[in-house]
Amino acid sequence: MTVKILIGAASVAMYFSVLAYAFFAVGKRTFSSYLKLFKSLKKGDGRARRGIIFATVFMLIALIAGLSTWYYIIRFFDWTFSTVASGSWQLWISESDLFIQAYRLVSKTPQHWFWSSQLLIATCAFVSILKSAGGRPAWRFALLGFLGAISVAFALFLADWVCREQISKSGIDSTLSTNMSDVGPSPLHTIGPVLGFSIILAMASIVLSPLLSTSSLAYIVNLIFLHIILLIALMPEPKRLGIKKTQLPQWLGSVAIFALLYLLLQIGRIFVTSSAAELNSFGQTLVAAIFENDCQTSITLDLFFVLGSAAVFFAYRTAEPHFSKELPHGQL
Repeated sequence: MTVKILIGAASVAMYFSVLAYAFFAVGKRTFSSYLKLFKSLKKGDGRARRGIIFATVFMLIALIAGLSTWYYIIRFFDWTFSTVASGSWQLWISESDLFIQAYRLVSKTPQHWFWSSQLLIATCAFVSILKSAGGRPAWRFALLGFLGAISVAFALFLADWVCREQISKSGIDSTLSTNMSDVGPSPLHTIGPVLGFSIILAMASIVLSPLLSTSSLAYIVNLIFLHIILLIALMPEPKRLGIKKTQLPQWLGSVAIFALLYLLLQIGRIFVTSSAAELNSFGQTLVAAIFENDCQTSITLDLFFVLGSAAVFFAYRTAEPHFSKELPHGQL
């Protein structure tokens, strides 16, 4: 074996090892919370019943999202093996840069980037929630999202959150107390300077990405920078820094405004770069881009499932008669 094959094999082994660890750690945590809440149904607790219903929906979303997104990821692996590596596993291991290849496929045209950029912005929002409300387990959910699928990690995060909130409010387990207050958001649920600055840089990187040639070194550097800065965003905040912090709900509102403005910018870019015939079938070209390659299909499904989980969570909060304005911190 050559050194390149050994390095490639070690990279693949490390990738799937970390992914497996994150999946089982998150799965064990979520399923444990779910079972504890499920056992309380015998007491006829209506709050527990509502929590189980929504947690079950989130877990089903995670299951369907994982199966569907990874179906297309495996198809992408097979495509690179048979075309890029010409059916040689040695060449596939040593030469196929799957990470860069995948991103080049999902940013080929403005239509492709229209969908891909939205998932990256959603990832920025997810990292913000994880850092400010997830506590120490945030890294496990983040690893599952980065290496597996954001939609799976997000859905399981919400399932675990719902279960633990209902367990705490029902008094089933006092050790899971969230110290929630109806008065207002806790200082714990804020966006500190490390998180805030990192997310701003990540969003700037997203804006810059389509302006760079996918074959250029600058594109690769920017792509690596984007993922490193999202990891830095999860680092601990300095305890003594006299900077006013932003509350999580207000921060997420700002991210949503950015997402909307960038969405409009992407639509404008498509109009500028498209021919008259393409503009006449604007919607069709956007839909066609989803199915143009397996990576794009996977990443767009990932986006749709993230949005689906967010919609279900909104329904959960609407159905909750007495809920605080904050998310539980630390115990999650």
